[in-house]
Amino acid sequence: MRDLKIVGASIFASFLAAGTVQAESTVGGRYVGLNLGLYTLDPETTSESADLTSVEGRLGGYLNAHAALEMRAGAGVIGDELGARNVDLTYTVGAYKRVGLPLENVFPYLTVGCMFTEVSSD
Repeated sequence: MRDLKIVGASIFASFLAAGTVQAESTVGGRYVGLNLGLYTLDPETTSESADLTSVEGRLGGYLNAHAALEMRAGAGVIGDELGARNVDLTYTVGAYKRVGLPLENVFPYLTVGCMFTEVSSD
């Protein structure tokens, strides 16, 4: 297996994400979710790119009404070809801080964190 650099952003399809499960009081409450991750692999050595898809689970806990800490882990489900090689996302794992604004029926938020991935090719 060879590690490759993944360039781009992860797009999480919120319409496919599982709803947040939380306690009556947000502070100290826990939640779980499911994300669909869409990635673009764009190596510096070629002008070609590959699109990879993963399914990721998340587990988080609220620090207060506006902030939460979150961990995510996932596995690749759809690979692509890069030249003559098949490329697959092996795993993703990350830790994030989520800061948002609780409104009446929605919770817009910003997520900042670090993610590690491994990509395999044959």
